[in-house]
Amino acid sequence: MATYGTSFVGTLTFDVGSVTTRAGYAGEDSPRTIYPSSVCAWVDDTGGRRKEVLEYEPRFSDDTFARMQIGCTSWAEHPVMLTEPTSAGPSVRQRTAEFMFEELGVPALCVARCAELVAIGLGTTTAVVLELGGEASTAAVVADGSVVMRSVQRSPLGGVNIARTLLQLVSRRPELGSTGLLPACALRPRCDPTYREMREHELARGLLESVGRCLESRQASAQMRKSGKADTARLPPAEYVLPDGRILELSQEGATVAEHLFKEHPVDVGLLTPLPALVMNAIGSVEGEMHKELLRHVILTGGLTCMPGMNERLEDELRAAAAKSATQSIINQAHRMTLMNANAHDRRHGAWLGGSVLGSLGSHTEIWMSRAEYEEHGSPLISRKGMQYNW
Repeated sequence: MATYGTSFVGTLTFDVGSVTTRAGYAGEDSPRTIYPSSVCAWVDDTGGRRKEVLEYEPRFSDDTFARMQIGCTSWAEHPVMLTEPTSAGPSVRQRTAEFMFEELGVPALCVARCAELVAIGLGTTTAVVLELGGEASTAAVVADGSVVMRSVQRSPLGGVNIARTLLQLVSRRPELGSTGLLPACALRPRCDPTYREMREHELARGLLESVGRCLESRQASAQMRKSGKADTARLPPAEYVLPDGRILELSQEGATVAEHLFKEHPVDVGLLTPLPALVMNAIGSVEGEMHKELLRHVILTGGLTCMPGMNERLEDELRAAAAKSATQSIINQAHRMTLMNANAHDRRHGAWLGGSVLGSLGSHTEIWMSRAEYEEHGSPLISRKGMQYNW
């Protein structure tokens, strides 16, 4: 096997999310750059003339890296540590390896699932990881450093959907008129629909970050459902500054949309599983002797977990869900349920931080795939690299 890892200076670590991408060098405490996982580019029409509008397309998605364009002086000098979605299948990793070795010419590649890296970043090898991403929410058990694939639970209810719902709710405010809350580009005579959609997503995301918050207990949630509004003493209004300088005071809207993460949804809405059920289903899918350890190591990650009140509410909801579980071993350990309280920085960049730690360990060469191995065995070998669950 060709030498790599410690013989190269500066392992690059990338965490490619559905909304943002984080990049930096392994061994550092924070990513050096964070940029959108989408691009807007001038395109030519059929006559070869440049259009007067911008078209938008995702740079990354859960199952492709084909549009990957990251500036680097020389890819051949840097091994690459790359995250992949926790629920991704083997074909995703193989296509990633083909692109990284064929198109970029990297000397070595390591691909690890987000849940595995989040646990590594917090110094544990066994935990249940709840990831609130932009496109989906995922819960998975990590045992001895690798994801137990049968435990992976996924719901399409993510930050993008919550932000879009909040934007629709706020747009009904009478002071915004009939047009509601729109990005500035929507007022232009020529605005490509895809570009407008991207700007609306950015507007919704900024709105959620400004006014989104969770009610801190199940009791407060029940009171809001009963009275139709939140307790303003516990939930003071949040201010959002409009582009024209006006200030909106919002208190109910931010808490109302956050409730979608915890309530049961009608069957016809789709597979929108509440967060507590995702975690309990993941824990219940593994052996009973693991339940005690898992309930003591529940990890939150993703930008949406930084919402005020999220930690307290989830802890309250998970304890209640564990006590009502159909599995006796979970009920017996419900009182041990503990969230590993990471700060907002660690939650937002959890997968990247774990990749930074793993990429800086020169002793774990067996998880890396070298260019020589790729040329000899091809992309299928990458499925046997990384963190492996061998039970």
